[in-house]
Amino acid sequence: MNILTINAGSSSLKAALFTRNNQQLTQVAEAALTGVGSAHITLQIDGIPVDIGDLDQTDTANIHAEVVERLFNRFNLKDQDLIVSHRVVHGGGIFAEPAIVDNHLLEQLRSFNSLAPLHQP
Repeated sequence: MNILTINAGSSSLKAALFTRNNQQLTQVAEAALTGVGSAHITLQIDGIPVDIGDLDQTDTANIHAEVVERLFNRFNLKDQDLIVSHRVVHGGGIFAEPAIVDNHLLEQLRSFNSLAPLHQP
C-alpha cells in the first residue's frame, strides 16, 4: 500500500510518499515545488532538482496538477493501491481531524473559502 501526502499552497506544493507493510510506515520519497507564480519556480524530488522548464508557468493551478501527475508517473503510483491525503487550511468548526473526501465534505470546505481563498479546494 502506498500513501501520498500532499500540502498544496498558492505558491508551493509539498508531497511525501510512504509505503505501508504490516503496519510499518516508511517514507520512500519527498518532493517540493516552490516559487509558483514567480520567476524562480523549482521542483526537487528527494533533494535533487528536476527540470520543469516545459510547464506552462502562467497557469498556477495547472502547474500543481502537472507536478502531481509527474509524481504518479515517476513512482508508478496506481489508484487501486494508493491512499492520498491532502491538508486544507481551514475546516471551520466542523473539521478538526482527518476525513474521507466526498461531495458533501467538499461543499462544506468550500463554504470556508473566504477564510483562506488561496488554499481551499
